[in-house]
Amino acid sequence: MNQGPVGNRGFTLIETLVALLVVAIAYTGVAAAVSQFVDQRILLVERHTSHRIAWNRLMEQYLVARGAAPEESNFAEKNGVVSANGGQWRWQIDARQAEGQGLVRYQVDVFSAADSDRVSGSLTAFFTR
Repeated sequence: MNQGPVGNRGFTLIETLVALLVVAIAYTGVAAAVSQFVDQRILLVERHTSHRIAWNRLMEQYLVARGAAPEESNFAEKNGVVSANGGQWRWQIDARQAEGQGLVRYQVDVFSAADSDRVSGSLTAFFTR
């Protein structure tokens, strides 16, 4: 029984290299997307933490404006450093008289420990005195 010539079985070296090139290009695209996702997540966590710090500082100013300030010595200061989310955060409050009877504009800027010159979050509120 003669079955004829046996055909080549398997992949050639060129086919294997082309397949590896396609996989490498796909992996590069996936790695870039994952890297961008991680960068955005880090930015969102930083922004969330800075806004939470700013909100707390604004609430202290609100309590002072309503006359309900506690006896703590560091309550409602104009600037400071606070520990949050595994790092030190510097914050400062700018209070200015706004248009209107007794209306004061409070702006809190929060700076991360990683880059103390860049504002990572900012909130503004208006309270009457």
